[in-house]
Amino acid sequence: MQTEVANWQHLRRLVIIGSSGFLGRQLVRTCRGLGIQTFGIDLSVAKPEGAEAPDEWLGTDVASSLDSLPPADGCVYAAQAPAQGLLGPSSAELFRVNALGPFRVMAVLASAGGTPLIHCSTGSVYRPSWQPLRESSGLRDDDAYALSKLHAESMDRLFGSRLRCAHMRIFGLYGPGQRLRLVPAVAGRIRRRQPVRLASGPSGKDGGLRISLLQVEDAAQSILEFASLMTACGDVPRIVNLASDDAPDIREVASRIGALVGMAPLFEHMPPRPGDLVADASLLGSLVRARRRPFAEGIAEVLAHDPLFGAP
Repeated sequence: MQTEVANWQHLRRLVIIGSSGFLGRQLVRTCRGLGIQTFGIDLSVAKPEGAEAPDEWLGTDVASSLDSLPPADGCVYAAQAPAQGLLGPSSAELFRVNALGPFRVMAVLASAGGTPLIHCSTGSVYRPSWQPLRESSGLRDDDAYALSKLHAESMDRLFGSRLRCAHMRIFGLYGPGQRLRLVPAVAGRIRRRQPVRLASGPSGKDGGLRISLLQVEDAAQSILEFASLMTACGDVPRIVNLASDDAPDIREVASRIGALVGMAPLFEHMPPRPGDLVADASLLGSLVRARRRPFAEGIAEVLAHDPLFGAP
């Protein structure tokens, strides 16, 4: 496979499904900075404004109705439903957005031919492990959110050679403006003077879960470079871990945030955890050159741009 492709030279127009979401907004911002035209599709009733506004926009529910997509060099499915328990009130919505939506997009692209698709999956499809997680590692079958993403990952096989599709399993995404996820949740507990919980390891009390964490700007740059590579040669792996090489434990995450906001975190030890979520991102590193900064650098930049990160 040839990887000597300039980062963005084959990507001139991109369709972003879920363009008003956390990752989708960053993809639009990054495309704007690179001169890549964007066509955003989202459930929002009004087109976003400012730096997060796509060049063109369509407000629609792709899981319910999608007949065509505009011509483009690539398409990214970045929409996702929040995690829900299997019997939660929104469990049907979870599978509708995370599985049915990607299927409809795949069907349209396969019919039209030509436009490659990147489906944004998640690192939480893997079973927790004490070893780094490779693309071939064991997968979960006991979690509704993971299963909804795995269903989407399997559906491209129905279209054979008519569809070029890659699934990027994203680990530990964080960034300015984010709410209700791991890193802002830790920041919120520090600000509220609540103890940060550290699940024990195989040898007893330790720093808690180790997890690969990825700043959202770095994620967007890697996705766009990978999309350019797909457009240029098409010969890319079907499954790729998207993660930083840095995997701090929760104690380190909390300690770094605490130092930046001037509040020492409190800790509470919890029962043992089944494993960690540390990605082996060597395959991604062999394909793209976009930076994936360590957590210490990434969280400092997040708090510089969003001083109230994690605040209630």
